[in-house]
Amino acid sequence: MLHTSETSAASFREPTPSMAAFFGGVEQLSGREREVLELVASDCSNQEIAETLYVSINSVKTYIRTAYQKIGAKSRSQAVVWAITHGLLKIPGVTVIIDEPVGSAAA
Repeated sequence: MLHTSETSAASFREPTPSMAAFFGGVEQLSGREREVLELVASDCSNQEIAETLYVSINSVKTYIRTAYQKIGAKSRSQAVVWAITHGLLKIPGVTVIIDEPVGSAAA
């Protein structure tokens, strides 16, 4: 079925607060939250993160929880995507291009 651009545009919804947070920057994170997310994105377990940063496992869980809230992530995989798209994890040979989120005004 063919839709006009007017119909298609009307079907998009405005970003939710969690979507807006997902597109927020690294500056919203504390230094420790950023370190923890870098390690999460590098596929470290919570125990490995605790040992690397010399903190308790409970501290790691707290940093992860608060970081997830700030970036709008609901899962570890969403946090990894966020970390990659925001430059916390560099993957050799991969360039990440982020389009404007749906509902943002064009310049």
